[in-house]
Amino acid sequence: KAVLTTGPCRHLPLAPSPTVLLALPPSFPTALLRLCTPLRCLPSFSMLLRSTATAACVVVFALSVHVHLACAAPTVGSKLSGYNVNISDSSVSGLSSGAYMATQMQVAYSSIFRGAGIFAGGPYNCAEGDLTTALFSCMKTSLGAPDVQNSISVTKSRASSGDLDDASNLSRHKVYMYSGTNDQTVTRPVMDALETYYEAFVPADSIKYETNIDSGHTQPTNDTSNGPCSVTRSPYVSYCKYDGAGVALSHIYGDVVPPVSSTTTGELIEFDQTEFLRNDGMASSGYVYVPKACSDGALCRLHLALHGCQQYAGTVGMAFVQGAGYNQWADANNMIILYPQTEASQFNPQNPNGCWNWWGFNNDARTYDTQQGSQMSALHSMLTRIASNFAPIASPTGLTATASNHSVQLNWLPVQGAAYYSVQRNHQTVTADPIKSTSFTDVGLASGTPYVYDVVALTSEGSSSAPAEVSVTTSGPPPPLAAPSNLTVTSITSDSVTLSWNPVGGASGYNVHRNGTLVTPQPVGSTSYTDSGLEEESTYAYNVIAVDSTGSEGPASSTVLATTSSSWMCEQFYDNNYAHVEAGRAYVSKGVCYAVGSNDDMGLWNVATYTNLAETAPNYYEVGTC
Repeated sequence: KAVLTTGPCRHLPLAPSPTVLLALPPSFPTALLRLCTPLRCLPSFSMLLRSTATAACVVVFALSVHVHLACAAPTVGSKLSGYNVNISDSSVSGLSSGAYMATQMQVAYSSIFRGAGIFAGGPYNCAEGDLTTALFSCMKTSLGAPDVQNSISVTKSRASSGDLDDASNLSRHKVYMYSGTNDQTVTRPVMDALETYYEAFVPADSIKYETNIDSGHTQPTNDTSNGPCSVTRSPYVSYCKYDGAGVALSHIYGDVVPPVSSTTTGELIEFDQTEFLRNDGMASSGYVYVPKACSDGALCRLHLALHGCQQYAGTVGMAFVQGAGYNQWADANNMIILYPQTEASQFNPQNPNGCWNWWGFNNDARTYDTQQGSQMSALHSMLTRIASNFAPIASPTGLTATASNHSVQLNWLPVQGAAYYSVQRNHQTVTADPIKSTSFTDVGLASGTPYVYDVVALTSEGSSSAPAEVSVTTSGPPPPLAAPSNLTVTSITSDSVTLSWNPVGGASGYNVHRNGTLVTPQPVGSTSYTDSGLEEESTYAYNVIAVDSTGSEGPASSTVLATTSSSWMCEQFYDNNYAHVEAGRAYVSKGVCYAVGSNDDMGLWNVATYTNLAETAPNYYEVGTC
């Protein structure tokens, strides 16, 4: 054996302690070192040979049929504890691969979540178990945008077969989405596709989509100690003058209060993850932030926060766990934050960047993003453990709703142990303070309009029941439909145009017109539409009309124009000017080269002058790159 020690690797996987430092031959493959630890732990191979630093990272190279690679063990965390948490009041968020995993968890276990915060992610099952699709359709769109309709179909099919929770649960969720204007890792069309996916299940007014922050691929925060916002670099937590964690939690829950201090008062606990899953891309330790009130037994909420690739603790330390902004909100709102951790590996599974499993590594491609997926079920087990000390109270029964033109009268039976009740209309609280009576009248409503009400029972200690729900439509004629506003072109390809618009009150669907002709055989139920089968480099005019439940139309929206792109794939050439002319990409006039098509000046015609040319259209070349 040859044993090598170096580097600060205190959060890396468990391994036997190092014993002796031996000299390594110059031929010892440095690639093996990368299997053990991120490059930040390895200054250089030559420095490693000279190192006499305290042993903290170990690489064991066995000259046999297998190689054993590991790093020095951190202190083993304690067993994950249970708290007074109502698991049905949970939420999830994530960045990058964590965003994809967050969507997977939200869809697979929709019965326990209130909503999700997605920072740079894409639709459920976007990769379809294929790494190439993950890289070139679900991050960049070189092979085309994500197949949203397939994602919707797979979701419904798997929910019907029991591989996912009932997809109708998603109609109760709130979704926050974030796409930085300078994010070149998960590009805007992918996030737009995610919005379209959510609109098939989640009411449009429950989706908040932020696209105006000048940030790279990062977690945006208000913490001035973090790096610049527009740059994409480790640890991928940046100062953006925007509290992404807070905005997401506020949208999901609606009733959270902002932190009063940037200093946290709870406890960050390292726990043993191996009882939930050994290997398969997950580290031996995870972290959970527990506010003091939650430790003392108060009723608390639960949020699952998922880091991105190259952002696990073994690479960035506590930069995400302590710097993403969730813990301050946790203190102010009695909310436990679970930070499970991945680790990098080159084989079994092949996951060199420590990503969450959103493309099917080491799992059956048909199950990795279902309740059968190993990482999925492990995270669910962690959530269940944390919520194992919940003190439940029964839901209200006998809930009825009586409607008039502009009001709804609710009545329900008393719940044993309940001190108060809270009422929500369309999943927004309408009782400013909890009420003691078992009836409530909601006034100032629109006539002829459907509403959904939820009533929750509360104990004097603050424990809440699962909601009781009833649907009702006010009497009288529905209000006249308005024209859809903010009609916007959100995505363009060579053969398709994607539109979005604001919802219209009282609308049951929308008709989309292209150049004055109806293109939707049936009204679409969401506030977005992709018109496909178009001609490339052609201009089209669109407007949208809201339709009510009787089929009556309102006024048309304003018209927007969209021009499809060319299907031509830009190709780049770097060569000397003489070779460019010989290849037909340039021509010569008076000893100077010019690009064919654009006539861009390329300098002298010789073999010493080199130029980058981009063929941006057939036989049309420009100086520069694609």
